[in-house]
Amino acid sequence: MTEFQDFRFPITRQGMIVTTVAAAADIDFGPVPSGHLWLINNVAVWNENNNTDTARVSIIGFGEDHHLIDLIDLADGVVCSAHGTYYIPEGRLLRVRFINMQIGDRCHAYLCGFDVIQPTGAKHA
Repeated sequence: MTEFQDFRFPITRQGMIVTTVAAAADIDFGPVPSGHLWLINNVAVWNENNNTDTARVSIIGFGEDHHLIDLIDLADGVVCSAHGTYYIPEGRLLRVRFINMQIGDRCHAYLCGFDVIQPTGAKHA
């Protein structure tokens, strides 16, 4: 049996959006490629120039919207992060939704973790 470490590669992603409506804004990461699994250890969000109430993190795909965490009471210029272990399976994406935005807000989202690649010849669960 091969060590798990042989198939695990560091992954970092970042996204930014400037809002054009006063409602919600989404930053999507993915979809996760076939044969891969993202293991996310940290999600961080930042509203660069204004306050917002909440950033909601969810797994999206195949008609599902699976809520993971809420980062509440984001303050102007303060990076908020959540540490945990979140598994994003193939074909799905991780969505960060900023709620109660103002027009022109610059919102950033970052994630760190590992991209786990299914080894050749491995049996699927």
